[in-house]
Amino acid sequence: MIIIEGESGSGKTTSLRNLPVNESIILRPNTKDPVWPGWKKQGWDKRLVAVVRPRDIGEKLLFVSASRPNIKYVILEDFTHAQAAVTRSEAFMEAGRGKNPFQRWEEFGIEVHNSIFGILPKLRGDMVIIMINHVDNDQTGRKSFRTFGRVIGNTTVPVSHVEIVLHSIILAEKPLKERYVFLTHDDGVREAKTPMGMFEDDYIPNDIMAVIERMKEHAEEN
Repeated sequence: MIIIEGESGSGKTTSLRNLPVNESIILRPNTKDPVWPGWKKQGWDKRLVAVVRPRDIGEKLLFVSASRPNIKYVILEDFTHAQAAVTRSEAFMEAGRGKNPFQRWEEFGIEVHNSIFGILPKLRGDMVIIMINHVDNDQTGRKSFRTFGRVIGNTTVPVSHVEIVLHSIILAEKPLKERYVFLTHDDGVREAKTPMGMFEDDYIPNDIMAVIERMKEHAEEN
């Protein structure tokens, strides 16, 4: 799995533009469409699959792994909304008025872990899962993977399950075509990580297909 995190409008979704359409699907818990020119003509409108919450995502991932060998790239867009679908639901609110209001958060954390990160070893080895998520700013100004409720951090730490966390940022001083980039190494403020030697540059173009190709190259290097 690859995590792409960043502020809204920083190029997270646009980074998907060069993925092969016929080998990809987008699981989306919202109505957001791809944003690059020509996306519908390319056929991306037929690659959009509706989900609501983490449990739905897990079911789709297992189905694709077992029954859709032609699908190599699965995008979770936007996982922030999948989390919110649970925590803002009427059932979740009602559970908060029960005898043990903290139990709902524990159950939520377990669902996130069991539905997403816990099933990764069960998926086909040739599948690349790309999770898109927003970021939170803590009291020190650090920007990191946004979760709903501290229990997620107690039950599962999303970024600990992956080797590649890319932080989408905008370099405002650059020309427009060079402005939207991925941060590949943690800079102390923005969370990011990649395996040693995969990327020498801190900033790379926000092209997830180029990242995947480099990931495959890196795996074969001595």
